[in-house]
Amino acid sequence: MQYWNIFESIVLLGLVFALDFLFGDPVYALHPTRIIGKTVTLFEKILFSLGFCGIVGGFLLVFLVNFIVVAFYLVLVWMFGFFGHYFVFLLNVYIVYSVIALKDMFTHADRVYNNLKNEDIEKAKSSVGMIVGRDVSVLDETGIVKATIESLSENFVDGFLSVVFWYCLFSFMGFWFGFDCLISGTVGALIYRAVNTMDSMVGYKNERYMYFGRIAARLDDILNFIPARLSVFIICLASFILGRGFVVCIKTAKNDRLKHASCNSAHAESAISGALKIKLGGRTVYPYGTIDKPFIGEGFDSPEIKDIKRAEEVLFVSSILSLFSAFIFIYISFGLLKNSI
Repeated sequence: MQYWNIFESIVLLGLVFALDFLFGDPVYALHPTRIIGKTVTLFEKILFSLGFCGIVGGFLLVFLVNFIVVAFYLVLVWMFGFFGHYFVFLLNVYIVYSVIALKDMFTHADRVYNNLKNEDIEKAKSSVGMIVGRDVSVLDETGIVKATIESLSENFVDGFLSVVFWYCLFSFMGFWFGFDCLISGTVGALIYRAVNTMDSMVGYKNERYMYFGRIAARLDDILNFIPARLSVFIICLASFILGRGFVVCIKTAKNDRLKHASCNSAHAESAISGALKIKLGGRTVYPYGTIDKPFIGEGFDSPEIKDIKRAEEVLFVSSILSLFSAFIFIYISFGLLKNSI
């Protein structure tokens, strides 16, 4: 039964990818990520009211949110289990599908692209403002394109690759310890999404969250550390398949992947920069101030409108490569482990 469970893990990822490609991220009140966000808000209010507004409070927030999320999921598994194994399988498909966001990032980028093609700068600013945290009012056409491509590359890791990575790793660990691969894999995906959501909500270096959000921010860095670096190889391989210049992509990523305040953000950006031969980074205006970021791909030209579509193409191929890499990892690693038991 457990070996059949391995096959189900592969099928689940394939179904999740297909559902996301067909329907995108569903929007409704009981969406798992929305529930996680509401849970974060609730515990933040409780902890601040009790005076836990520093490092200890941040640790309690991370622990409590993950505990509640995983416990609630396991209760659902128990309830669905009364109807049979395949109902549990469908529950896992639904949850993992809900915590990835691949098509949505393309949809948002397409809105920006279409507005720019129609020469409607104000609408383009409004559209890009939905996916970036910078002050979009000061952006010109080049700035809008740059912000969109940088967001695409970062969200490829945060919204897709990291979820798949942690699903596979937790699924493998579940198999090692004799647990259900589907359940353990889904727990991994949920924990990643919970931490990533907390980082997006409290991981700011301002007066309120400087210490309270530090644990969530650091844990998010840890959980994205390996996926961010894997993204370089995946994006460079995608650029090779598309004939975009594999060597340039590798060189740019090697030179510029650490040119960011975040230890993870510039990896995918530098790979995309090399794949498209465009310059990213530079002065960025945020609501709280201006940051002079190092240029990524400094020797290249600034991006043009068409580069949004080119970036989408590279990242779509990258997502397919990520999926097949996950299939291969599950098949080979689980097979080796099975033979060693």
